[in-house]
Amino acid sequence: MFRNVTLTLVSLSACLAITAPSRSESTTCAYVSSSSNKTLVVVNMDRAITAGEIETGFGTTSIDTARSPSLLFALDRFRQAIAVVDLHRRRVTRTVDVSVAGPHEFPFAENLAVSEDGAFIAVATSNTGLGDRVTVWDASTFMPVYSFGDVARPLAVATNDGTRVYVANSRASTTVFDLVTESFDSLPVLATNLQLSSDGGLLLSAFEPLGPVVITALEDDVPQVQVGRELEVVYDAAFSQEEHLVLVAAGNSGIFAFSTEDQEKVAAFDVGTHVIRIAPAPDNRLLAAASRSGEFFIVDLISGRFQQIDLSIDNVSKIAIAEIPRGCGVDCVGDCDRDGNVEIAELALGVASALKNTPPSTCDAFDRNGDGSHAIAEIIEAVRNALTGCPVVMDAADKS
Repeated sequence: MFRNVTLTLVSLSACLAITAPSRSESTTCAYVSSSSNKTLVVVNMDRAITAGEIETGFGTTSIDTARSPSLLFALDRFRQAIAVVDLHRRRVTRTVDVSVAGPHEFPFAENLAVSEDGAFIAVATSNTGLGDRVTVWDASTFMPVYSFGDVARPLAVATNDGTRVYVANSRASTTVFDLVTESFDSLPVLATNLQLSSDGGLLLSAFEPLGPVVITALEDDVPQVQVGRELEVVYDAAFSQEEHLVLVAAGNSGIFAFSTEDQEKVAAFDVGTHVIRIAPAPDNRLLAAASRSGEFFIVDLISGRFQQIDLSIDNVSKIAIAEIPRGCGVDCVGDCDRDGNVEIAELALGVASALKNTPPSTCDAFDRNGDGSHAIAEIIEAVRNALTGCPVVMDAADKS
């Protein structure tokens, strides 16, 4: 059910010329990680409905996606491992140890960042035995291509094209590693969250739970600017897809939108709970937000309205967004052709697969949990959908 936000200061569509998304075969999918649950919860943001879970095998502290191919990388802080998730197949294709050899006493994998093309992954690790280190891995072979230490406990990491890596550390600075020239630079930025603009020209930094959010121009000799100076707490921050806005999760105060041009607050959204994580959708209109206890919100930035979904997870760590051509997952178990109905012929396909007479790929709509098989519970759910109809939820972007 939609509810209105308590305050909308300026029409964002008029102020920033954000347009409604065009309809295509792609679906906007949100992936929500938890440090205590061994799954990623999948949300179809276009229909405002959960679309199953993806088993990772461990609690996840950091996730990031590559636009092409559609891969998600999930990091386990304690095991120092990355699960590589194929978002089309909705399953882990491999798990890779990214620990650094040495006399580990208390080793942790702190954070990861994936280059825009998905070719490289930067992983920040810390431990008392070896020191703190950032390693850049080739995403196809998972061989280390560059490694550097002495970063004073890395708190956040970001990379755009894999040639530069930005690492915020506990010395209240951010080190810039140029992998081409093998040179180092430093920025006066303390952060637990770093994000680069799509063109690599701006660096957004936030330090949880203190504000403000800092925007640094990397190419031009322009002073740093701050947004959200009036906020008591800042838990997360992100650029909108076209960098017109900085969106800020401010705990119980709600979600705020600031203009990157003049740093003025242009909108505020109160969803009625403690928001700690946000992620904007590629359509530049919808925003995913979550509380630590698993309350998930889809906020329409133009109308100011939102929908809430209870994900039934705790310790939410991060949200990642991806556009998936065939949909986020299984919105209706048993609906092989995605026409909104489960037919007798489709049930027969599911039963045949459960009996091992046909491969699960014949109809992946029976694979609710993405484990590559069709279980009895999934067959039962498909029968229920055939009898009572598929779940129907109105498109969040179309409701007014």
